Amino acid sequence: MRHKENDPTEIAIRLPILIVYNAAGVMVYSGFDPKKNSAFLRGLPQSIVGQGKAEGLLQRSEIFDAVPYFSTAKNAIESDHHVLVLSITQYPFSPWNALQDNAVKELAQKGSALKIDVLQAALDMKN
Repeated sequence: MRHKENDPTEIAIRLPILIVYNAAGVMVYSGFDPKKNSAFLRGLPQSIVGQGKAEGLLQRSEIFDAVPYFSTAKNAIESDHHVLVLSITQYPFSPWNALQDNAVKELAQKGSALKIDVLQAALDMKN
């Protein structure tokens, strides 16, 4: 995400976005490439082992204010200290996002057994 140069109140967003925080709340992965993102997701939880702090705009504690859609999950996620996966893609369905969407769905199905919380949103690109 970045501010557009001509209007600092507008924000340009690259999609898809994948952000992963380790159990301590440190951002360890941030990516925009659905192929790389899906490979990282399919490798969890092993893919975060040895990962250092990644650069990104949102700290784990800021996600819930920045993305109100996720606010209902805040208490459960902060109390469990699980790995947190944040995926934002687009609606309607985009073939470009399909790899990431499918990997997120697979992870969500087995996430609780792996102590991984998954938050997913699709931005409506029609409106």
